Amino acid sequence: MNDFFSSPLPLHQKLINISSEVMNIHVIPTQTKYFQTTYTKKYRLIPGLAYTLKVGFCPDEWRYFYDCIRVHCKGEDNLLIPVHAYPVIDDLHIPTHIDLPAVALRQSVCHAIPLRCSCPIGFEFQVHIIQPHESFSIHPLTGVIPAKGEAKITVTFCPLQFETSQITFQLVISQFNTKPYLCTITGSCLLTPSPALSGVILAKS
Repeated sequence: MNDFFSSPLPLHQKLINISSEVMNIHVIPTQTKYFQTTYTKKYRLIPGLAYTLKVGFCPDEWRYFYDCIRVHCKGEDNLLIPVHAYPVIDDLHIPTHIDLPAVALRQSVCHAIPLRCSCPIGFEFQVHIIQPHESFSIHPLTGVIPAKGEAKITVTFCPLQFETSQITFQLVISQFNTKPYLCTITGSCLLTPSPALSGVILAKS
């Protein structure tokens, strides 16, 4: 399967004869005006050799495109090669780990994670909590990254105990062939002794 969008260079697809026989094949290239398929015709494809198909793409709008390359072989051994093209966010950077500054017990600290998009179309997103923790909250859990704009995910940490805490979430963008982003956030509670305890320590010193 080939998938690309606004690629400055054509993609190359090789058809290799892995059989032990010489093959005669017939290639039916992409049919829509958005894809251009070229290749050098060989009369016979001997074992181990290959056709190299070159597929170019020229979109006229930001949307999903589909076509296919059909390869007819001897007998019923026919091959269908899907060709996909679609816009994606290529400038989204989500850190895999974030360390928040230490904060006093039952006080809070917030951290904003920007979601930027340079495409002229918007993308929906969803946040899934993989490893929850009662000291963390994340909002929004769903939203839209606007076209050529920015959205934010805000993480709030409010420690309820004197400990180091973690939360892990997964960010999914609504685009074809998407891969989720996994991020772990760590926060710790500032060990500030109470006034009574401080008095005891001072008295001992």
